Order: sequence, then C-alpha cells, then structure tokens
Amino acid sequence: MPTTPEGFTRRLDKLKAEINAQGMRVRGLVEAAITSVFDRDPDSAQRIIDLDDEIDRFDVEIEVAAVRILSDATRVNATLSERQVRTLLTIVKVNNELERIADIGVAMAEHVQRHNFSDGKMPDTLRVMAYSVVGIQRDVNAALHGADPDLARLALRADDAVMSFRDAIVADARGKVVSGEMTIDFAFFISGIADRLTHIADHCSNMAEQTIYLTTGKIVRHDADGWHDRPSRPDPDRDEDEPS
Repeated sequence: MPTTPEGFTRRLDKLKAEINAQGMRVRGLVEAAITSVFDRDPDSAQRIIDLDDEIDRFDVEIEVAAVRILSDATRVNATLSERQVRTLLTIVKVNNELERIADIGVAMAEHVQRHNFSDGKMPDTLRVMAYSVVGIQRDVNAALHGADPDLARLALRADDAVMSFRDAIVADARGKVVSGEMTIDFAFFISGIADRLTHIADHCSNMAEQTIYLTTGKIVRHDADGWHDRPSRPDPDRDEDEPS
C-alpha cells in the first residue's frame, strides 16, 4: 500500500468514494423496504433481506481499509493532517450508521413477512413520513458527498418533523382501535413501521452531525432550543458562560 503523502490522499479519496457508494446502496434498500410495506408484498420483502449480505460485506471492507490507513501511517511515522484524521473518523462512524440503517430496513421487510395483511388502509400520514425519511437520507448522503454542512443542518432540522409524524400516527391508530375502526394487530403493524422509520431518521441525524464535524471541526449537540454547533476543542480565550 502506498505510504507517501500523495498515496494516503489517494487512499482516502478511494475510501470516500466507497462510503458514498455504500450510502447509495443503503438508501436503495430502504426505499425498496418502504415499497414492500405499502405493497404488503412478502416476496419483495425477502429480496430486501437478501440484499443485506452485500451491504455487510462492504461494511467490513470499508472498516478494514480505514484501519489499514491508520496502521500504515503509524508504521511509517507519517503525519496525517487534521482534516484527514477527521475524514477517517467520519467514514468509520458513518459506515456504522449505514449498517444500522440497513438492518432497520431489513427489520421492516421482516415485519411485512410476519404481518401479511391483505386488508386495512395504510395511513396517508405514514406514507408522507416514509418519504420524508427517504428525503432526509438522500440529503444526508448528498451533504457527506459534497462536504456541505448547510445541507446537513437542514437534515437535522427535519428530524423533529419525523417525530411529529410518528406521534400522530400512533395516536391515530390508538384512537381507531378504541373506536373499532382498526384491529389491534394492524395498529401494531403500522406503529412498528413508524418506529423503525424514526430510528432510520435518528441514524441519519448522526450522519449529519458527523458531516458537520468533518467539514467544520464542530461538534453538534441538541437541546430544548434545537441543534447547536460546539467547537471540538475549548477556546482558552472564551468565557464558558459566553453564548456560542
């Protein structure tokens, strides 16, 4: 493996291309899982489950390549820039988030297989929520690929809307069960999908945070007032009580 400064740059560029490709693969799996949910098609759900092996294989390859870069840099006493180190850290963390998102997509497909409902109207709100999550995933992938912290921040702000959708879906299903308009089993099916979509959005938020860290060096935190950037290292000239 090349261990010159130019060699490390080429290897990092290749790794960035691989994590972007993995993001596209995982997004495709999630979109297919959502389609199987609304079609309630156990056969297409099985095809989604089978896709996970390929994603797991690339997950391992990306992690191994990242570790080799760090190991080679240590062995030859090479100095990686702060940006290169942040890139490696981000790739490893995003790789893990993508693997978790794929697992949730598979869990959605398995949910379709376990609860093969041929009747029961799927809520329009669930469809809106699902494609909102797909949009967030698309934007997070694009933000990472384009090193765009502003797009990453937009994706973070969309996370609150996903939670609102989830709460509305669960409340509506509960009310329809009480009124006899929906069976308990179908309500559990809908709520299970909404929960999994929320978890995908959570992992996308983690990816957006890592993109902001990569591009700005700032760490993002969420509190009651929303999302805020924090410097990754304390500023010795700044008062701790001074607002950022």
